[in-house]
Amino acid sequence: MNESDDAFDAIILIMVLAIFTPIMIYCAIPFFKGDVGGFGVQIEKTALETKSEIVPTERDMTTDDIMLMLVVADRNTPSPKKIRLNTFGAPTEFSIDDNFLANKVLMLQNAKAAMPSTVPVHLELFTGPSGMRFWDVHP
Repeated sequence: MNESDDAFDAIILIMVLAIFTPIMIYCAIPFFKGDVGGFGVQIEKTALETKSEIVPTERDMTTDDIMLMLVVADRNTPSPKKIRLNTFGAPTEFSIDDNFLANKVLMLQNAKAAMPSTVPVHLELFTGPSGMRFWDVHP
């Protein structure tokens, strides 16, 4: 009886080895080639390899950004609700109030006329002892 159990165990062992050895070799081939592991290996084939650190650069603000600020202005705009455009010499001030919001299209046309298109500008916040006063836009 023991001899038949040993023979049966040997046959099962040979069948298991015959099934799992090719699978094990197939999965081990990348390890033998050196394609898996380490920091120099690119796992994701669709992503580009990073050559250096990604350093953020400061984006220049243009008059188009100022126009976008005025377009998205609404009743919930934080203080100060005043912007001064100093692009052509004579400053033009816009207060973000009910009058501005009621006549927004006309005010945006006036702001567009007061500024040249796509010119780099600086945006500064002028403050005083009583708090924030206005945003100043100048070239």
